[in-house]
Amino acid sequence: MKITGTDKLAKLSARVRDVPKAGQRAMFRAINTTAGKVQTLAVRDITSQLALQSSYVRELFSIVKANSNKLEATVGARVRPMRLARFGARQLTRAAKHAKGDASRGIPTGRAAAGVSVKVTKAGGTKRMRKAFLLPLRAGTVAGGNGMGIFVRLPGGELKHLYGPSPDQVFRRWRIDQAPNISVMLAQAYASQLRYELTGSRKA
Repeated sequence: MKITGTDKLAKLSARVRDVPKAGQRAMFRAINTTAGKVQTLAVRDITSQLALQSSYVRELFSIVKANSNKLEATVGARVRPMRLARFGARQLTRAAKHAKGDASRGIPTGRAAAGVSVKVTKAGGTKRMRKAFLLPLRAGTVAGGNGMGIFVRLPGGELKHLYGPSPDQVFRRWRIDQAPNISVMLAQAYASQLRYELTGSRKA
């Protein structure tokens, strides 16, 4: 998502031609301030919908800041599949008298795997998948999470790793809906920054 001051703030900037350096500084600082707020609001919205931790979702975001030579900041979320196991995956078990259990999946002796449960959205309930099972991933916990993946076995015997919705999908919808509000935020941030550059105070 690009936040640019070139067009939106051209008229405001024209009013301060007598102080171009102050106007330039105010502009790129306002853009960067707005970019930070966009990231915070987007993470809050995503985690209000998806059952993911805020700290993890924030790690998926990056900001390329504006500067005096480039009046544009970019807020982006990494586009990658989201392992379904990240959504509160829990191993389900059933009684099995002679079962040895599996400590890696949290299955005690005398119990056998009986599917997996996940909770993908905050508003939705827990989904039980009786034919799914947890398997440790080759990468372990290097990329965070619990180091496990949820799989199902296809008719031909092949294993299929299951994935859930990506935060980037939610972010793409959010930035379209919030575009008008972001424009207002940018104008307000510019006015505040310009006031500071000219008077040393952010108070109106």
